[in-house]
Amino acid sequence: RSDKIIEKLHVLQLLLLNKEREVIQMTKALLFDIDDTLYDLAQPFYQAYQEVFSKADEESRKSRDTDWMERLFLASRKYSDEIFAVAQTQKISEEEMFIYRIKQPLADFGEKISEQKAMEFQKAYEKYQRQITLSETIRQLLELCRSQYILGIITNGLSAHQRNKIQILKLEQYIPKEQIFVSGEVGVPKPAPEIFAHALHKLGIAPAQAYFIGDSFENDMIGAKNAGMSAIWFHRRGPFVSGEIQPDYTVRSESGLYSLIQKQFIHQKI
Repeated sequence: RSDKIIEKLHVLQLLLLNKEREVIQMTKALLFDIDDTLYDLAQPFYQAYQEVFSKADEESRKSRDTDWMERLFLASRKYSDEIFAVAQTQKISEEEMFIYRIKQPLADFGEKISEQKAMEFQKAYEKYQRQITLSETIRQLLELCRSQYILGIITNGLSAHQRNKIQILKLEQYIPKEQIFVSGEVGVPKPAPEIFAHALHKLGIAPAQAYFIGDSFENDMIGAKNAGMSAIWFHRRGPFVSGEIQPDYTVRSESGLYSLIQKQFIHQKI
């Protein structure tokens, strides 16, 4: 009896594997997020924090966990997404957005700062954002993919800010400008299915023929899956998320993402 159960499980695994291969064989396009996907967004954040708040008193420093900075960064991402969503429906200035997304996470950790200090942080953050680069692994990944797949980008943010990052990262060497979609230009942000549908329409690709790769579970994974796409969660940091909607694959590092794409996607197409 146990042998029959094992045999049935084996057959089920083979069926799932074949289904997975069929989906990959159908895939014609790989679309990426930018922030914390194609480059490590935490680095300019850490650098700006060290520059602006490096004079914090010694007692505060001693009370912090070793992962304190990472938790602060994750909190800042949450508040950044929150205020960006609000900005889509309400009239708030860029400065108000910038102040909110650093003041609130610091307040959660018991640190109060002035609006002036928040803008000082923003200026330092923008300075380090101008120094971002693609890692060698990500460059190799894009080079590997572009000969076999249509590549695209769907990113949330203000047009000028995101286009500036695209220029700094030299992404148009791999992905044509017309295949890069910025929420500030499209008029609707992720996770709304409309921005994914807009991009797919422009690319001439059906949802079932595309994978989306991003770091945000809500914006990227839920957004892409609700739009009918498959999805790879590039989960650089933070806890895992459970729920009805789950990504097709999850990776924790750039090397892990490269290995997954090379093994599951490139070899399947040759």
